[in-house]
Amino acid sequence: MPQKVDFKSLRKKEWKRSPQWESKLIVRILIILFAIYMAVCFFFVGIGGYFILEKEFPGQSPSRIANNFLFYYLGAELILRYMIQQLPVTRIQYFMLLPIPRKQVVQNVLTRSLTSFYNSSLLFLFLPFAVVMAVKEQNHLASAAWWLSISLLILSIGNTVYLLNKSRWFYPIAVGYASVVLLDKFEVFSVAQWLGQGMNSLLGNPLWIGIPILVFVLSYRLTKQHLIRNFYLDAALKKKREKMLAGELKAFNRLGLRGNFLKNDIRLLLRNIRVRQILFGSAGFLLYGLLFFPQEIYHESAMEVFAALFTTGGFVLMFSQNIPAWDSAYFKLLMTQRIPLYEYLYSKWLLLVVSVILASILALPYGYFGFRVYSLILAASIFNAGIGSFIGLISGALNHSPISLNIKAKAFENTQNFNLTQFLFVIPKIAIPVLLYSLPNHYLGHHWGVATLAGSGLLGLIFQNPLLQLCVRFYQQKKHEMLQGFYKNS
Repeated sequence: MPQKVDFKSLRKKEWKRSPQWESKLIVRILIILFAIYMAVCFFFVGIGGYFILEKEFPGQSPSRIANNFLFYYLGAELILRYMIQQLPVTRIQYFMLLPIPRKQVVQNVLTRSLTSFYNSSLLFLFLPFAVVMAVKEQNHLASAAWWLSISLLILSIGNTVYLLNKSRWFYPIAVGYASVVLLDKFEVFSVAQWLGQGMNSLLGNPLWIGIPILVFVLSYRLTKQHLIRNFYLDAALKKKREKMLAGELKAFNRLGLRGNFLKNDIRLLLRNIRVRQILFGSAGFLLYGLLFFPQEIYHESAMEVFAALFTTGGFVLMFSQNIPAWDSAYFKLLMTQRIPLYEYLYSKWLLLVVSVILASILALPYGYFGFRVYSLILAASIFNAGIGSFIGLISGALNHSPISLNIKAKAFENTQNFNLTQFLFVIPKIAIPVLLYSLPNHYLGHHWGVATLAGSGLLGLIFQNPLLQLCVRFYQQKKHEMLQGFYKNS
């Protein structure tokens, strides 16, 4: 006879009985504080957004102006959710051999997704905007239909992420979205205007809400069918066939043992879909400077250093925090071999440095904004290579959470790995270079700030051998803790 399961109670028991639950409690508290902060920001933006649009576009309806930007918001929401959203995790293997209906497990996952933090914009951003719009325009029914329509579209995006997370369709969709944006920019065809006109029609006739309802129901049913279709033990346990990429990489053989480690990392980056996301994320970070460098308000400020660091250090930031967790599946085997830990860490450090060099070359178009901007990017890249790489190696040694590289092939599994240590080590990675630039820049000028930032990185490169030796000793001290953590959390 089918059983009814209290999934909420099971999640609480799993969390309380899990190893390192104290650290997870601290992480949860930090996440809650961050969520409260974001909710407050969204709330004030939602309230003030109507008045800002009213001031910036006099004589036009702020609601209709907001509708014209809705397409860009929804596109950004889809991309950001795919990159960072943690999908609700249900370890379905435990329920497959029990008399529990598949639909009950799937329904639990979909219900949890509706209450996700990523849907908070519905309450704290769009709801205040809709309330102000209802009061100012005296159209309560239309404002309620407008808010409900946007809510349904955002919830549909949340369902779509489930489908994209298990397929290769995201990148073609992202390219298609970028193409549509370019067509809009060059005034060839405007999907944003078309969607805006549709939302304007809804304000005139709330019955048009039937279309967002249809979109939500369709996305919900497709997602539910997809999850039920993959709710089989064979689908959860089967190994994904990977296409052989990267060849033999014979050019690295001349580097000896270091070359073997580098070949493994390059194959990992090219073959594994989870690690490949870091490459795409790094490409996204290259465009990060476009948010700051064209704006005069950030001229010679700490935000410019922040942008320069992320422009060339995206790969360092994302990849180094999981060293050696990327190798957690066979890290125990590595530690039983007569392999010098120095060679292992040197290969990782070299990969980080090469990534910074490539990013610096790809960032050459920033020279369009002047030598001042590119010199700052170059100084930040030297810091990322000379200091940031070693900070990343140290933070990796304190990360005891293993990474399942085949996690993309498992239904309902999470594709992210968050650790408190990773979060805390982001602070020195950003604060140190900002201080190194800001203090000399304030008292002596921009050139001294750039020289100080670049000089600190050069010192790290010059003394890379003793710094790597310090990392080796630190890894040796933490070796057994890492092995124990990888075993317990696997």
